[in-house]
Amino acid sequence: MTKAINFLFWGYLLVFVRIDVGIDLLPVPLGYLLIALGCSKLEKRYPVMQKAWAYSTTMIFLSVPTVFLDVYKETHILWQSYGLLMAIFQLIVVYFLLRGLKLIVIEYGNPISNQRLKRFTNVYIGSYLLTSVA
Repeated sequence: MTKAINFLFWGYLLVFVRIDVGIDLLPVPLGYLLIALGCSKLEKRYPVMQKAWAYSTTMIFLSVPTVFLDVYKETHILWQSYGLLMAIFQLIVVYFLLRGLKLIVIEYGNPISNQRLKRFTNVYIGSYLLTSVA
């Protein structure tokens, strides 16, 4: 289980950190690959992770252009639509990951962590939606 959680952590870090010198040095598709690997290790025990695996696997292929350009800074309508599609899929991946993590926290019986994760989920999803609309 620790290895799977490490895959999720490092994958999520690669998805959200961008070091750009002509190309992205920390490629987003690699991050989604790590997330998919982590989900595949957890999906037998936590079935909701199968959905996270499916969406993160889709994001591996969908995010390939982000290695070469920052689609969120592009002004063409097609790239803006693509960026919106990426944001929607990214939010879906995060939603299913957080649901899976909630099941893990519940299984290990820590009510304080459960409340923190619930609060974090609400704040994260709310702020993500607000910043995506803006």
